[in-house]
Amino acid sequence: MPVTGESLAHDALGLSADQRKTFACRLLLSVEPAPEPGVGAAWDARFFAASHDLTRTRH
Repeated sequence: MPVTGESLAHDALGLSADQRKTFACRLLLSVEPAPEPGVGAAWDARFFAASHDLTRTRH
């Protein structure tokens, strides 16, 4: 018998809160597109530049 969305939701609601959070995260990650190469490094560089700017302006 195939699993339906309704039966899956019913079963998921019987899980503990932590198990539901983990399950929800896994579901969301399964539909998110893969990040483009270099995006993480670009965000890291931007973050460190901004934090460096903040540090300089406070001194």
